[in-house]
Amino acid sequence: MVEGEKILGIVTQRDIMLAKTFQVGSLPVRDLMTKRLIVVGRDAPLKEVLRLMIENRIERLPVVEDGKFLGLIVHGRILKELYRRL
Repeated sequence: MVEGEKILGIVTQRDIMLAKTFQVGSLPVRDLMTKRLIVVGRDAPLKEVLRLMIENRIERLPVVEDGKFLGLIVHGRILKELYRRL
């Protein structure tokens, strides 16, 4: 969820599955989203990105600069690019 250019939270597939499991699908996004985000800056090295994803068992990592949401790194894209380079 983004307000203006500031990222407030993210809803993941895991969040959706938990909501479905506990039959709380009518919750508003603000109550379902992960608010305590792990983020990186645009100049973060790929090794740091991968470390954060592995250590925190996350598949998506928001990219921010000065609190402004710039984009989202998705683990599948990284894996595809690594595979392509093999």
